[in-house]
Amino acid sequence: MSSLWIIFRLVAGGTLVTAGLVGLVVPLIPGIPLLIIGLSLSLTWHPRGLRVWRRMKIGVLRRWQRLRGRKTIKT
Repeated sequence: MSSLWIIFRLVAGGTLVTAGLVGLVVPLIPGIPLLIIGLSLSLTWHPRGLRVWRRMKIGVLRRWQRLRGRKTIKT
């Protein structure tokens, strides 16, 4: 991957993460989608960052699956 592309991804990812953090406080800006896009841009260019990103996604999916399994209607 060219170094210019890596720098672009880091700058764009950092900008989106910053906007996402501001969006968590300011109600007009969607914070969570900007954080997800920014983290995916800035973490996935490096193999170690890609491992961290996959671990985060797997952890979220496992928690969601566990919580989904618990939500049963008791009669």
